[in-house]
Amino acid sequence: MQSSVIGRMFRKFWVLMVALAIVGLGAAALVSAIMTPVYTSETKLFVSVQTTAAATPSDLVQGNNFAAQKTAAYLEIVPSERVLGPVIDQLGLDETTAELAQRVSATTEPQSVVITIAANADTATAAADLAEAVSDTFSEVVTNELELPVGGGISPVRIEVLESATLAEEPSSPNLLLNLALGGFIGLVAGVVAALVLVLLDKRVRGAREAEQISGRAVLGGLQADRISSRGQLVVYENPVGASAEAYRALRTNLEFVARHGNKKVFLVTSSREGEGKTTTAANLALTMARNGSRVVVVDADLRSPGIAARLGVPSARGLSEVLAGALDAGDALLRSPHDQVTVLPAGERPDNPAELLGSERMSTLIAALAAAFDVVIIDSPAALPVTDAAVLSGQVDGTIVVAAAGRVKQSELASTLEVLRNIQAPVAGVVVTMLPRRGPDSQVYGAATAVRSDETVATPHG
Repeated sequence: MQSSVIGRMFRKFWVLMVALAIVGLGAAALVSAIMTPVYTSETKLFVSVQTTAAATPSDLVQGNNFAAQKTAAYLEIVPSERVLGPVIDQLGLDETTAELAQRVSATTEPQSVVITIAANADTATAAADLAEAVSDTFSEVVTNELELPVGGGISPVRIEVLESATLAEEPSSPNLLLNLALGGFIGLVAGVVAALVLVLLDKRVRGAREAEQISGRAVLGGLQADRISSRGQLVVYENPVGASAEAYRALRTNLEFVARHGNKKVFLVTSSREGEGKTTTAANLALTMARNGSRVVVVDADLRSPGIAARLGVPSARGLSEVLAGALDAGDALLRSPHDQVTVLPAGERPDNPAELLGSERMSTLIAALAAAFDVVIIDSPAALPVTDAAVLSGQVDGTIVVAAAGRVKQSELASTLEVLRNIQAPVAGVVVTMLPRRGPDSQVYGAATAVRSDETVATPHG
């Protein structure tokens, strides 16, 4: 199992695991509280063979071996009706010999001549009385009945009490500490299993590793969410020395490396679904590239829900829609952003036929003209799966940047987006993973880009 899966399981579901462990402790405590206490008392008996004063050492050895053999056989006699029947009568017990046998046990060690008889009862006194009664009756049955010579005389077996039954100070059951440990352990195991199942059933993209596996290439960059970008603001402008701004500079470097291999200048930024941070990524990427000396133009091609022009501080009353409709010259539609000399082509009025406009010959001509006039063209488009706008535009650019929000987009959705682009043979520049966690294995980006850890509060970026 990958360390990222284990780390995610403990990071995300540690509360569940602790809660189930506490539930296990509580259940164990409750069961222990309602259980009837059981007290155990023991007696120890010594089994030997009668000897005479004239016995030789060899006779003693043989007698000891005989006693050891008998001791093992006597264990079956203790729970028998012949022993327990008189005990029931003696103590006035209201139970059968089979039921009483469940509360009495007899044990011995290999080659030992000592028998330990244990008796359980609901009080310490009852347990001691039962152990003593069983011990006395057993000794009587063995010496005066079972081992009594047929012709009369003295029994060759002698049974003596080594230890009499004593009153137990504490009940032997329930064992509160053992029950608590067992209950807590079972609860914790249940929590771990439940957390693991939930993690394995979660098919969302959690980090760069899943994005790389789906796309088949190293990600372009990894961006951790912070307070500024979560509000749709420009993190590279508001906090240019912060960790998030550094992550965008790493993304810029990786994209410039991709652009140099093939003289690529026009990039489309899209995502699988709304709310993954594509517009925020496009705006901050444009500012980062402009600060590096590139002449950058940003085109708001999200004609259904425009927003990047407002992010960059320019009005969106007229723009791309009017240019594509032939009602406005492209030069008159371009506006200069107050942030780092980025040029913006706003979306303009929302048209009735955005996909048709974006796929028109005028759009292709406009992209070519912008590519000739600027070093970098960044086009912000709608999400790829709900509508066809991004697919229409992807065939007219040098590369498509697919933004994938960790913890939000499903792996199947990202795979579907990339499959749509492959089916129309659209060039894919790479995947940028946003909303990465600040800690744990999922916060890291391997391969082409390096995710930078942010000390700012994690929140959800706007689309």
